[in-house]
Amino acid sequence: MTRYVIDARQIRWNAAILRRELHGVPVIGVVKCDAYGAGLLPVSRILLDEGAAALAVLHFHEAETLRRSGVGAPILMLTPAVTAAEADTVLRLDLTASVDGAQSCALLESAAERAGKTVPVHLMLDTGFGRFGWLPDETGALLRDLKRCPRLRVEGLYSHLHDAYTARAKDVDRQRMLFTGTADALERAGLPVGVRHLAATAAALRFPETRMDAVRVGSAFYGLLPFADKWGFCPVGHLECEVSAVKRLPAGHNVGYGGLCRTKRETTIAVVNAGHVDGWGMTPVRDCFRLRDRLRYLKADLRSLRRDGRTFVEIGGQRFPLLGRFTMSNVIVDVTGGDVRPGDTVRIELAPTCANGSIPRVLTGEPAAASAFAPRQPRAARCTRDARTAPEA
Repeated sequence: MTRYVIDARQIRWNAAILRRELHGVPVIGVVKCDAYGAGLLPVSRILLDEGAAALAVLHFHEAETLRRSGVGAPILMLTPAVTAAEADTVLRLDLTASVDGAQSCALLESAAERAGKTVPVHLMLDTGFGRFGWLPDETGALLRDLKRCPRLRVEGLYSHLHDAYTARAKDVDRQRMLFTGTADALERAGLPVGVRHLAATAAALRFPETRMDAVRVGSAFYGLLPFADKWGFCPVGHLECEVSAVKRLPAGHNVGYGGLCRTKRETTIAVVNAGHVDGWGMTPVRDCFRLRDRLRYLKADLRSLRRDGRTFVEIGGQRFPLLGRFTMSNVIVDVTGGDVRPGDTVRIELAPTCANGSIPRVLTGEPAAASAFAPRQPRAARCTRDARTAPEA
């Protein structure tokens, strides 16, 4: 059976690196999209156990799953409510909402009035990403929107950096100054903004000045850095499947679609039950709308010519190369000289974000009881405005 294996020890290793590098700054653990494909419930338990002060999700069904499983930690919604039902869910599940304008504020105000409660919110500020939030020159509108919504309790202000992963300090500094200036202006106008958080994974690691009161970290927990890793983060999972057939092919025999691969000698091949349907071998779309992007991809392609570009799998501790093209449901592997048999386990390096969401996730490296979610008290202090003075987890 095809499965995706998550090693909890690797997630904890990555968490330890973050604790070392962030020097006590509280971490909001981002577990959106099924914890980047690694499994929402087990990963959430691990992150809270490793000191995350709060969790952050993208979809309301993720928050529902966490609460039903006994998670009592603060949960920040990274997208604003766009319907009355979503606003009601915020109140029902005791979530921290994100608000980005008059509509999301009004929806939450109405839901809070129906519930007879106040609702904690984090304000979203667009400092240059072009996605959610008020613009820095819209502070007047922001203050008016909030004045009409007395049941909204502002506990935080955040924005997102668009270029931290490329290490262009000029762009990061520009956004940081916009964010800080707007936050200060709001407080001078009489609105305490609470916890300020600007940095996600890339900025948290590369630009210490952006850490402020808390950081939002997702990809680093899963060993998925979109830039050179000088800290020692580890991949946390791999795909496993079985060999379905082993046979010998004569020299000169075609392998796979298109007649692109022929055996140069008598070859022993294994058919492996994995392919595009599992998320393996899919080519990401290239964002080539700028000349410099095209040059960047061309440079990467030229570099690939100088190294072995073959794809390998691991069977019984040995690495074997693929032959021919990927197909939807299987690939063909050259296992000549290896002791490979039908039913043997095949290990395939694949990021959890790429693995098909319908593939079962299996947690290893934890006591048996830890495979199921068991909520624990987080070791870190809750994010506060002076959180940098909080004791280290």
